[in-house]
Order: sequence, then C-alpha cells, then structure tokens
Amino acid sequence: MVAAQNNFRRAEDHGVKSLLIMIDGEGKLGDPNDEKRKTAIENHYKWVEAAKFLGCHSIRVNAASSGSYEDQVTLAADGLRRLSEFAAPHGLNVIVENHGGLSSNGKWLAKVITNVELDNCGTLSEFGNCHLGGSKWYDR
Repeated sequence: MVAAQNNFRRAEDHGVKSLLIMIDGEGKLGDPNDEKRKTAIENHYKWVEAAKFLGCHSIRVNAASSGSYEDQVTLAADGLRRLSEFAAPHGLNVIVENHGGLSSNGKWLAKVITNVELDNCGTLSEFGNCHLGGSKWYDR
C-alpha cells in the first residue's frame, strides 16, 4: 500500500491523472458456471478499489462468455450488473471494450449493456477491433 501511495503522489506531483484501469485475465464475467462467474466478478473488486484510490472514473473489463447468443447476453449482463453494483458506491463506471467474439458485435454488446440497466455500465468502443472470429468482421 505504501508503494501505491508513493506512486500516486509521484504521478500527482507531475500533473498525471489516472482515468481508468484496463483489466484482463480475471475470469469471464459471463461464465456459464455460476461459481466461476461469481469468482470472476469478485476478482475485479480489487481493481475497483484500486481505481477509486487512484482517482479513476472507470475500470475497463471484458464481457467474455460462452453458449448461445441469447445465453451470452443474459450471462454477460448478469456479471456486468453485479460488478457495476459493487462499483457504484465507489463512484466508478464499468466499461466494456470489444475484444473479439460476440463483444465485437455491436448489436450484441448494445443489448448486453441495455440489459444491465445501470447508468455506471457502458462501453469503450475500439472501432479497429471488430473481429468476430475466423475471417468474419463486424461492419464498423
């Protein structure tokens, strides 16, 4: 914690502001297995707390899942909603970047975010990253 405080002060001393933390490798927020999904959600908590400490406004996450199109909408929305509920009292947003698969399908991602139904959950669109798999690309 002391190292984090020192780094925060050093950045602050030089006029550097931390705006968001980009998170990968903490599990699938839309995992079809309830216990794995819960673990993935809870693995993100430390990043919400770190982002709050650093003065960020958001954490960037992935909406990975598996199953049918509709199942993945439901599962990803569930994981994102639960993480966003945790982030809300910290004053943080949870934003999803399109990182391949269905998350790179704009219609799918819009439906997921709509189903979350929370103001602090949204997207961080990377318009050059619309690869759906194989040779398929989403029409940006």
